[in-house]
Amino acid sequence: MSERYHASPASPASAPDGEAAPRRLILADDSPTSLALLRAYMERAGWLVDGMSDGLSALRAAKARPPAVIVTDGLMPGMDGFLLCRAVRADPELSGVPVVIYTSVYDANEDIYLARTAGATALLPKSSDPTPLLATLEAIMAGQMERAPLPRVDDLNFAREHLDRLVAILINQQVALDQALVMERAHTRALADLDRLRGSLINAVSHELRTPLTVVRGHASLLQRARNPLGPEQSHRHGQAILDACNRLTALLEDMLLVAQLEADESPLQTLPVALLTSMTTARLAVQGRYSPSPCPVEVSCPDDLWVQANMRYLTHTLTHLLDNAVKHSPEGVSVEVSAHVEYPSGVVLISVRDHGPGLPPGDVERLFQKFSKGADDMMRAARVGVGIGLYLSRALVQRMGGEVGAHNASDGGAEFWVRLPGVVGV
Repeated sequence: MSERYHASPASPASAPDGEAAPRRLILADDSPTSLALLRAYMERAGWLVDGMSDGLSALRAAKARPPAVIVTDGLMPGMDGFLLCRAVRADPELSGVPVVIYTSVYDANEDIYLARTAGATALLPKSSDPTPLLATLEAIMAGQMERAPLPRVDDLNFAREHLDRLVAILINQQVALDQALVMERAHTRALADLDRLRGSLINAVSHELRTPLTVVRGHASLLQRARNPLGPEQSHRHGQAILDACNRLTALLEDMLLVAQLEADESPLQTLPVALLTSMTTARLAVQGRYSPSPCPVEVSCPDDLWVQANMRYLTHTLTHLLDNAVKHSPEGVSVEVSAHVEYPSGVVLISVRDHGPGLPPGDVERLFQKFSKGADDMMRAARVGVGIGLYLSRALVQRMGGEVGAHNASDGGAEFWVRLPGVVGV
């Protein structure tokens, strides 16, 4: 069965005074917007349109002055398009008037059968393009539509079939409404999570910006108020404090820009063979340079000839974050270790960063790698924790290099963060 049902009509009905009305139609639609748009389309095509908001008004208007065609919405309050069509066919004075049902709730099999039993001339799905409707109307006026046999269905059976179809439509609309509500609730939760995330970002960034700026302002103020020239040691101490604070601000801004770049471009990073010991040593120096003096020594253990497939810049950036995170969560003076070895037989290189702090709370590991997330003890150590994007950024960078990142508690205490990257042989 085709998606549109057409049946050729009888000759257009005549008006009471015997004069034909070849271009006049009655348009019934309970949606003011649809009614206005369709009316504009029809009038632009040369039709004289009487607009009605329900089927009963359309029937009364047709009785008062039979039109050339009736175009009706399928579903309307009270008398809908199918009942209107049935009533037109039952009226001796209107039975020859073509009726086109134009509906947005359209099921090819169910609605075509119901339209045929109602005696519709055509059934069309609503569309933003009125061309099919206009073409159908022109075909009706030209007498080009074929007559389809009308099924013999009495009023009782038609009413039952019509009711069944309405119930099915209501069930489908209820299902669609339930799905829309689920999506709306999910959207609401997502917006709430976004608001919380934005609040976390504002709080974290405000703290991280304010702390080094306070350091810069304090030391600059001491330099300005010094009545006597400062000695080399004092000048160096104040200058180093200002430099450390500026470096901290620069690192924060670089991380935030890098996160934005990674989220805007999800393509893999370009990788080359990288000497792992060089990257580890560079990361250690970068971390030790952030603190004056460094609160924890960093011990590096890696074979000289161990190479990995990675991006040198971003691997060093990742190791710097992991080492800095370990230093922040370790007791002062206790060593932090970074080591690497090859896993056999896979040939994957495992990089390990160990601290001797309080370790990871149960169930807290995956949350740590989320954006703006921090460990459970960070409120107690607010002066030494960051914004909460270091681990998120580290995982994103390693994954773009074809590796993976994770963490667990070490058997003898503390936390161990690990990175797995493809090893390179024969460099």
